[in-house]
This record gives sequence, C-alpha cells and structure tokens, in this order.
Amino acid sequence: MLEHCFDILEEVDLRYNSYREGSFFDLINRYAGAFVKVDPVTIQLLSCVKEVSRMVKGNYDVSIMPLLRLWGFYNPESVIAVPPAEELHATLERVDYKNIEIQGDEVKIGIGQELTTGSFLKAYAVDCVLDYLRSEGVNDALINAGGSTICGVNATDNPEWKVRVSRPLQSEESGEEVSLANACLSLSGQDNNYLLIGSRRYSHILNARTGMPSANLQVMLITRSAFWGDVLATALMASPVEELSDFSKELKRLHPFSGYLTDASLQRTTL
Repeated sequence: MLEHCFDILEEVDLRYNSYREGSFFDLINRYAGAFVKVDPVTIQLLSCVKEVSRMVKGNYDVSIMPLLRLWGFYNPESVIAVPPAEELHATLERVDYKNIEIQGDEVKIGIGQELTTGSFLKAYAVDCVLDYLRSEGVNDALINAGGSTICGVNATDNPEWKVRVSRPLQSEESGEEVSLANACLSLSGQDNNYLLIGSRRYSHILNARTGMPSANLQVMLITRSAFWGDVLATALMASPVEELSDFSKELKRLHPFSGYLTDASLQRTTL
C-alpha cells in the first residue's frame, strides 16, 4: 500500500509538474501562443487557480514564472540587487492569469508567458494519496509533505494528530501545537525560501500585481483539502494586509478554512 502511494505521487509529478519535460503544463509553456490539448485534471486545476486569482484581484497568479526568473529564485547565488524598475514593468506585462485561455479540452497561454505549478501541485498529489488511502479503508494516518502541507486522517475513536507550527523568524521551540482531525494544514511563508540582497530578506512569494516579494511572513490555514489549503494560503500570503479581510471572506466561498496571517511586524490577523 505504501509503495502505491509513492507511485501516485510519481504519476502526478510526471503528468502535471511544470518543471517535468513532457507534462501537460510543460507542453502548455513550450507551445505558448497556441492551443494545447490536455486532460480533464489540467482543466480542473487551471480553472480553480484562475478563479482564486480573480478573487484576489491578480495578487496570486500561476503565470508568475517570468517574475520568479527575473528575481533570480532559480539562481540565487548570482543575485546581487533588486531588479530595475523598467525590467520589472516589462516582465509584469507577461504575467496575467486572464490570458490563460481554456476552450473545451485545450489550453493556451500568451506568447512569452510561463506557468508554474509550484503553489498547488504537491498538495494536489497529497489529496490523491488521501483519496487512495481512504478507498483502502485507512482511517489513521498522517501525511507530511515537506513540512508545509500536513494532512491527518482520523477515525471517530482515534485521537487528533498534534502538529507543531513554528512562529516565523523564530526557533521551532517557539511554536505552537495545532490539532488535525480529518483536515490539512497548509503553511506559506518565507522562513526557508528567500533571497538575501544586502541585509534584507525577499520572500519567494511574489505579488503578481506589483512584481515585488510579499512583506508578509507566514500564512497558516486548516482546510479539508490540501490543494485548496496550499492555493489559498499562497494567494493570501501574496496579498497586501489591508485587503486580507475582504479576500478571506470571498475565498471561503470556494473552500472553507480557518487560520491566520503573520505580517511583517509579527502581528497576527485571524483569517
């Protein structure tokens, strides 16, 4: 059974990871400007993330890959300065979820665009594993995918799983316990993925409207679905603090969640 779980993860990676040659998302990127035939899962995933982008006014956008490359997150050793304003502006013109077109079983992105599955694919794979385990009658399990996506399965007579969540920019010992019972915990933050330019940290979570890294430190959400948890946590992490309340209410229409955001001043806002 455990071996089949890893087979599921590998299959999802092969078919949908934008960084895997020959995946549906790789083909969409490779043939930017033309329609590419894909499968129903690709259509479903893109439809969902496009709707999240609409609800947060484009702060979150899976066509953000050109911005990530501009900032140097794929070659951090070479980064010595913030990208010039003119380069940011030119790159932002290639980032727009509205240019992701879906027609039947085909998808097209604009010329110069590039999609990334980094904000949702791992969590989607976890959901697939959860579905398999439940179909096999498993009712007591904990899945930890890199520490940022953790899901607990419990029967009614099994105790809740206890997961320790560290506070941003502090030691793990400073964290708190979170209970999981047939639920998923999703973390989006900059503790372990950032650029250091001069003496300042720049988060890998970018605001797709401004092109600048998010100043927020961490979002933690509890959801029923790992996919929705990771997508919504990333979308909220990328958004300005002053817009969070409205966005949170809107996003809960897509998938219920509870949680909080920790901003740059270490203030926590309940979502």
